[in-house]
Amino acid sequence: MTCGIWVISNTAKYLRQYFGDFSQINQSQQLEFPLNGERQFLQVVPFFNGNNLD
Repeated sequence: MTCGIWVISNTAKYLRQYFGDFSQINQSQQLEFPLNGERQFLQVVPFFNGNNLD
């Protein structure tokens, strides 16, 4: 697994643990979590386009 995909995969795992479900992201938030001993910073923003894509 390449480095970028590894970071994305672990970020998604963290978000699932934090929110329980991606549909629970209902406001923009800045978060941080440890990954390999380093702090990772991210911002989540709810997204819905009306075509069942969220």
